[in-house]
Amino acid sequence: MTRLALIVGLILMVVAPSLSFSSETDDLCPIGAPISVCVKQLRAKIVELDQAVKEIKKPTTPVVVADPNALVYRRLSVFSFIHPAEGYPAGSEWKTAWYHLFTPVKNKGQEMFRYDLHGYSYAEGMPLDLTWVGYYYFHYDDFNQQHALDRSNMISKQPDFKVSMYTTKKGFLVLKFGPISRYHNSFTLDYQSGSNGPRETDHSAQNYRAVITDGDVELKDE
Repeated sequence: MTRLALIVGLILMVVAPSLSFSSETDDLCPIGAPISVCVKQLRAKIVELDQAVKEIKKPTTPVVVADPNALVYRRLSVFSFIHPAEGYPAGSEWKTAWYHLFTPVKNKGQEMFRYDLHGYSYAEGMPLDLTWVGYYYFHYDDFNQQHALDRSNMISKQPDFKVSMYTTKKGFLVLKFGPISRYHNSFTLDYQSGSNGPRETDHSAQNYRAVITDGDVELKDE
């Protein structure tokens, strides 16, 4: 029944109070029942249908409440690098180099990681905007679902520039980028995780370090 049926019933109550419904197929208004009884039952049915519609419209997906103990961080600044106060040896200030950022993230864990590096390369006259994502799964020695991205388009200044990552023999994640002139580079490194497992890693600044090399190598023995 619809609200229209209720309106019709109300009208009938006013204009023909002595009339009765005679439909044999309408269970809501048996043959011979007074209009007032039919209208009352129609009202009750409409309320019932309204409630049923509300139940149908309720979201079926359960609401997920964030666990404060889950391994989820948003823009946690973990490390900063600035041009050494004492500078570099005379004649080598503008030399190209590769940066290796050692992290405390270890393989065979549950940590889905994202690292964002933002800074300024004075030598290249370019912003630094790099991202690494990946996942060390329980039984993986290496990455799963990984990617490294250069948003700063450094390749326009250094054609061989590349962003990558690797794992040391002890199982730690290292973020790498270069070649890039090392003269007055400064940047910050931010960490974020998409894991929902227990906290595994201490992301304190003392657990991060940067090593600069003259060649394109991997420091897996570090």
